Amino acid sequence: MTSLWVILMDTSGSMGEPFSASAATSSFKGLLEEGTYKTKLDGAKEVLLKQLSGLSNTDIAVVAFSDDAHLVWSGTADDIKTVDESIVSMTPNGQTNLASAIMLALNDLAGSSSYRIISMLVISDGLSNVGDPVGAANACIQSGLPIRISAILIDPTPEGEDIARAVSIGGEVRGVASSIALDDAVRADYRSVEAASRAPAMSVRHQKEALRLHILIIVIFGILAFAGVVGGIYAIAVNAQSMTEFHFLGARFTTGHVGVACMGIGFIIGFFTTRAVLKSQLQLAALPPDSDESKRKHRPAAKKRQKKSGLK
Repeated sequence: MTSLWVILMDTSGSMGEPFSASAATSSFKGLLEEGTYKTKLDGAKEVLLKQLSGLSNTDIAVVAFSDDAHLVWSGTADDIKTVDESIVSMTPNGQTNLASAIMLALNDLAGSSSYRIISMLVISDGLSNVGDPVGAANACIQSGLPIRISAILIDPTPEGEDIARAVSIGGEVRGVASSIALDDAVRADYRSVEAASRAPAMSVRHQKEALRLHILIIVIFGILAFAGVVGGIYAIAVNAQSMTEFHFLGARFTTGHVGVACMGIGFIIGFFTTRAVLKSQLQLAALPPDSDESKRKHRPAAKKRQKKSGLK
């Protein structure tokens, strides 16, 4: 698969409360939808079971977090039948440690992958009160991996919205006040994952590894191009004359002015150097971050962690 979709599900004590329109204040800056109300976690579990059963073309993982985080389930659309029991067994309890969920997804699921896009979707009432979620999001940025973080806030509050917007990376922050609206929001996020997985890969790691070589090429040929242009300007200034003839792209050029010839050569060097470096960067961007072998090593490791936690 080219993409990984990680659901970070808040299972803290506050998620055991019912949806409440009064908690969704008018200060939320995004679109807020209301409808049928039920317990937040029950509504979220129902939505996940419905949405995950219809997914394809992506690897999926569900991470639950309260006082800390643990992997609930991981697999593909072919394995989706095994997810029901794991999701249904989630119960609300404890505090809200969003940071632990982000770091688990980064280190245990995304860290050694070859995915073109790694999308994390936080489903929470936004009341993070343990850990440093902003620091965890910054760790995702610094990792150089193609990570995107979105958030769906259930009964959004100003405090929850501030945290959600602080941790979001290239994703959207949506507010919902019903299971119906939550269903639509989860579906919209998956559509974004699908669209991103079909786009050309952006392998930051390969680009970084080639950066020093590209800088060296630019410096060397940049100096040559600069010398040609400056030398040409000087030759024009002193009116240096010499019959010069050269061929370029099948065309024959003749000039008696040394400066014109030198400037032309300088511009040609600069053009082709820039073109070659940009082409190389684009080719590197189309490569996956790691080899298929590293991906194969990654998946069994995830399954071992799942077994250790007692999950099917």
